[in-house]
Amino acid sequence: MKLFQSKHRLIIVDYGLARRFRHPNGRLRPLRRGCGFRGTTLYASLRAHDGKDLGPADDLISLFYSAIEMILGGVPWKRARRSEEVKSAKEAIVRVLLSLFFDNAFIAQIF
Repeated sequence: MKLFQSKHRLIIVDYGLARRFRHPNGRLRPLRRGCGFRGTTLYASLRAHDGKDLGPADDLISLFYSAIEMILGGVPWKRARRSEEVKSAKEAIVRVLLSLFFDNAFIAQIF
């Protein structure tokens, strides 16, 4: 169902796996190693799929995936069964989006 298809549908987004990314003194916390996967596969950032530590940028990516689902009625990787399939589909979309703004040499450095 698309976001604007029903006037009586409420969508709640919960990013409940929050962690403070700054110390009380304002300094950034260092990234942790080997965090393992955290989150929901459909909305997880590529960093989450790679088991890396997460931060505010990953929250924005999850919000972006949620917005895609709310606007279009689903994400392109909705039917994928395995986490690796979901990750591959996300990487393909990121490559296409990056190719709109950057050349292949730059994109190759990211992947």
